[in-house]
Amino acid sequence: MVEKEAGVAAILGVLTGLLEYGLQRVGGEATLLIDLGVGLLTGIVGSLFYHFDGERYCLLSIFMGTLYWFFYGTAFVVGLVEILAGELETGVTRFMAVSIKTFVLCVMTCFGMLLALPNPATAWEAQYANCGTIDLGAQWWRVPLYLACSFSVLGQYRFRLEQFWRGLLVQLAGYETQFQVSQAFRNRSGSLVKDNLDVMASNVCGAAASVVTACLLSAFMDFVNGIYYAQLLQRGAHRDETDSMLDDILYGCISSVVKCFNCLGIGRAHDKHMVELEKKIYQQTKELKDPANPRTEIKLGPEEEDLLLDTVVYAESMNIWAMLMPAVYQLVPGSMIAKMWFETIIPPSDPSLAENTFAGLMVTSISLALGLVLGEAIVQVVTGLVNLMKRKCSKGAKKEEEPDDIDLGMVGPDIATTIAGDDTKSEGSGSTWPL
Repeated sequence: MVEKEAGVAAILGVLTGLLEYGLQRVGGEATLLIDLGVGLLTGIVGSLFYHFDGERYCLLSIFMGTLYWFFYGTAFVVGLVEILAGELETGVTRFMAVSIKTFVLCVMTCFGMLLALPNPATAWEAQYANCGTIDLGAQWWRVPLYLACSFSVLGQYRFRLEQFWRGLLVQLAGYETQFQVSQAFRNRSGSLVKDNLDVMASNVCGAAASVVTACLLSAFMDFVNGIYYAQLLQRGAHRDETDSMLDDILYGCISSVVKCFNCLGIGRAHDKHMVELEKKIYQQTKELKDPANPRTEIKLGPEEEDLLLDTVVYAESMNIWAMLMPAVYQLVPGSMIAKMWFETIIPPSDPSLAENTFAGLMVTSISLALGLVLGEAIVQVVTGLVNLMKRKCSKGAKKEEEPDDIDLGMVGPDIATTIAGDDTKSEGSGSTWPL
């Protein structure tokens, strides 16, 4: 029945996605109906499948699989991080907003059950007999399925396609660390006492691993992009004027990837055009430096100026949180918040069978928040130690002054001088770029 439940959840996912898209297209106050409509549609359609197909489905798994994409678990954990950081006003506000929004989804889902089933409370309690857990460690599709979900999350976060690999690596690092630590804690002893120690430890380690991986990827890409954009923007020596093969290899690889992505239709046209513009700028710059050449200025058209400034913006480092938030989205306990509200709306007939969902929710949320803080602390400590070692190794040498922020002066001496003085631009279809 797992396959059928997955199929029903997929159908509901398409329907709710179309509903959300339609309401967003209408805009205005119609967007206020998204959560209400999504919850109601999920409850009605899921309950109809349950009622007319032999009552063999686990409604909880169907509802969670659909509402998962509309939960606010990320904001829940971020709110806890803000509370830990002392930002009580924003943290508590975010915390309460997430709880209320999730409650709205659950209430409307239950209302959908009320419309579709003759006795929703009885059906809800009976469907628990169809619910079970899967030993993911024994399934070959565990990692591929997670990557497929992660791919969808990156699309939801509007990630650029050429950057998907970075997001997937961060998500996979957090999940695999969380899973392996949880498995190790469960297998380390034969204790019969049920506790949340494995949940706490695995979430702390998983969140910390995500932060560390995101920071390592950011540092690596800053190094690679620094070389690439230095060539595009004529910062320092050109690759044809140095003996280093690294500049040639990196620039050749990245420019080839840019052209390949554009051929596939998934890249930015600006990136491809800038690769072509780089040749023109370099040629004119070389002519300017040649005393025997009559050229006295660099000429770029208005579109080329905009392209150059766009490249300066994209030369900035990607924000760490841009890579980290999709991973946090995958780790957060949005489904536990919903499960707690479902148990509040339709409590079990035997109170002794009720799970302490709130305790599990808080353990999971707080441990994830602490993991994010711990990961940041690890990065700061390691960065501080590396910088300290660098200072000791370079003691006595004159420290090169590097600007903290990218400004127009980093484009190149000739080009920056012209951009800073807009009054030097000549009129007409093109602009002149004097020395």
